Parts: sequence; structure tokens; C-alpha cells
Amino acid sequence: MDRKFSRLLLGVLILVLVGGYAVQSTSACIYKKLTITVTTYGGTNGGDVQHSPEWTCSPLWGCGWYKKGTKVTLTATPNTGYRFLKWAGDASSCGSSTTCTITMCSHKNVKAIFVKQYKLTVNIKDKNNPSVTPSCKVEATWDSPYPGGDGSADLGNGGSKKIDTESWVTLTPKTCSGYRFVKWAGDASSCGSSTMCSIKMTSDKTVTAVFVKQYDLTVNVNPTGGGTTSPSVGTHKYDEGTVVTVTATPNSNFRFDHWSGDCSGSGSCSVTMDSDKTVTANFVEQVTLTVSV
Repeated sequence: MDRKFSRLLLGVLILVLVGGYAVQSTSACIYKKLTITVTTYGGTNGGDVQHSPEWTCSPLWGCGWYKKGTKVTLTATPNTGYRFLKWAGDASSCGSSTTCTITMCSHKNVKAIFVKQYKLTVNIKDKNNPSVTPSCKVEATWDSPYPGGDGSADLGNGGSKKIDTESWVTLTPKTCSGYRFVKWAGDASSCGSSTMCSIKMTSDKTVTAVFVKQYDLTVNVNPTGGGTTSPSVGTHKYDEGTVVTVTATPNSNFRFDHWSGDCSGSGSCSVTMDSDKTVTANFVEQVTLTVSV
């Protein structure tokens, strides 16, 4: 009995093994497995990948199974603070498109790659008037170590951009009518008064560009040729609040007589640049009278 039972048990075991192999082999011929891997540069959990239609799950071989020949659409969705970079593996032909369709003619291994991004925010301030926001802008140009991440933008007060991690950003204040760039502050303070500043995006950055209002001082001479002034005849720009002293020097055969415009009298002339100013130095020609007796 023991020998017969052993033979019977062995036969059943062989049948199970052979039958299981046959089922597995048949399934492998009919079904192909899709494996999806998510990789994140500069961070973790950069996004998810949806697949349509839904795949089949097996208690023996897990999920990811499709019938051979099935067309599967993959959609990459980045999480907040990330952007989708590209597909790799068996989906590499789809490049940086967020959707990709593959045909399950064989087992497929797909990789979705995401990259961490940080926020650059630009603020604009008036040096002398905190309550005033100049309509000035900063040009930001950045070079990303990852494909498709380069860019540029003109950012006014409160303007922002999301930029790939490890990118170098070059900041340049743009010409602004009626204002002069003074200095950088915030996360760009180390650049001081340089008109070009470079920062690296290793975290969210807030930079402040400080400008100062300027006014025109126009200096005239009457009559022309009557004398010279310091500053010279013409229009000069000065920062708001600057006190400018104007002096007059008569030419030969002239004498200084008086000021007009935003200075008066015949004494010294000092103007505070809180608006556009005009000053005229008036000279009188002197005539030599020769009397013979």
C-alpha cells in the first residue's frame, strides 16, 4: 500500500507541475507584462503614471498584464513642484510628451522621469518711497542641466517662474524710464549694485531689485556766451532727494547778475531734486567806457 500510495502521490505531483507549467506558458504567450518605473531628479515622488485600459492582475504573477497586441496609453502627471521630463526605456520614442501609446507585442519596461522645480519670485522697490512700486522689470534668463528646462522672462513686481533645480539664473535690471537701478536685495543681496547677478536654484528664491526715482535738472545761460555754469549748460539727471549746488562764472566782459527759474536772487543757488527743475544764470554784458580829456 505504501508503495502504491507513493506512486500515486508522485503522479499527482507531476501532473500538477506539468499542468501549472502549461498554464503559465499559455498565459505568457497570450499576456505581456508592462512594468512602469518612476524616477525623480532632485527630489522624491515627482509624479504618477496612469495607464489605459486598466491592466490585469494575477494572484500568481502580480499586476501589469495585458493581452498581446493591446494598445496602452500612458499619461504622466507631475506632482506640485515638479515637471515631467521625458520617457525612457520602451517608451523613449515618446520623448517629453506627457502622453505615450505603446503596443503590448512583448513585455515592456517603461520609465517616467520627473525633475524638481523651485520658484523664483521678483520684487521691485523704490529706494526712497516704500509705498511706491515702480513699473520696472528684471530680465531673468536661466540654463537648466535638464533638457527642455532653459528659458527667460521679464518679471515685474511679484512676478514668478518655476525653474528646474540646479539651474543657474542670470538677473539683469531692464532700463526703466525715470528710474535708476541701485542694488539687489533678498536672495540676490550678495550681488550688491552689479547690474548682472547670478543665482543657483537650490531652493525657492525671492530677489528684490531696488530702484531710485530720478529727476532732470536743466541749466541755462542768458545770454548765450555770457558765462559758464557748474554743472554745465544742459540737462542732467539726479537721484530723488539730491541737493545740487549750481555755480555761475561770467565770461570776459560779462558779470553775473541773478538767477531765475527754480533759483532766485544773486546769491548761491541750491536745488533739491524732488521734481524736475530748471535754473537760468543771467549775465549782463559790461561795456568799457573810455573818456578822453
